[in-house]
Amino acid sequence: MEKKDSQSIVIIKRSSAKEYTDRTSRDHEEQIWRRACCGSFFDRTQEMLRQLFGDVKVGKLRLMAIMIAKQANIKIDRLAKRINDCLICWFCENWNKVSILLLSLSFSKAKEEIRSILQQNPIMRQAEVDAYLDSLEKHFEMNSQEILQTVVGYPSMMEINASTPLLNSPIWLKYPVIRATIASFNQQLLSQIELSYSAISSAVISPQNSSCQSPDGNQQMPSKRVEMASSYVSKKEIKNERINIIDIDNLMLDFEEFVWD
Repeated sequence: MEKKDSQSIVIIKRSSAKEYTDRTSRDHEEQIWRRACCGSFFDRTQEMLRQLFGDVKVGKLRLMAIMIAKQANIKIDRLAKRINDCLICWFCENWNKVSILLLSLSFSKAKEEIRSILQQNPIMRQAEVDAYLDSLEKHFEMNSQEILQTVVGYPSMMEINASTPLLNSPIWLKYPVIRATIASFNQQLLSQIELSYSAISSAVISPQNSSCQSPDGNQQMPSKRVEMASSYVSKKEIKNERINIIDIDNLMLDFEEFVWD
């Protein structure tokens, strides 16, 4: 009993602490050893999980690990199920096997949340939203390894241009995996369009096409068509734009009509 400022303060001390069992001591030693083996990759993996799934509770993260381990046909050890640090170490140790599955799980979760939120927006055309999400999903499935590398480099490689009404909603920017998929998707479309322009330009300036006819049967001089095509490309500034699937069909039709106008 001590006295301080006329008030009594009771200090309670435990007479003895319960000693660790041999198994608990070994578990603590292995936890420290595994954490040291992961090194800086531990912190990066922990941050990656936070980026993909938000601030989820450890219990949910453990359930995801069990589900992914079953899909990948790998073992999740006892300590990973019991100790938080060992769970992160398990992700580090099996990163090559589970990373794509983690990304896929995050993508599916984000896609359904986006779809659910946008369904409540009366301005959005639902068919357009569904078509865009489905196209993103197909692109994700075909380019998941590339997208994974983009997510790992978060956020510098995931800048997207939300220039269309569909992408103006901040919900798209909430999920790194969605942002990375959109950035990859837009870049691929941009490359396809540039290849199409190169093919058209080659056909336009080829000497073999000097007497090429337009669909209405009228002859058109190559130099004139080159000038028109160049004007169109300059007008659209295609190399400086991020084009998404909603624009692509109209853009290509517009270009074809312009060339043959």
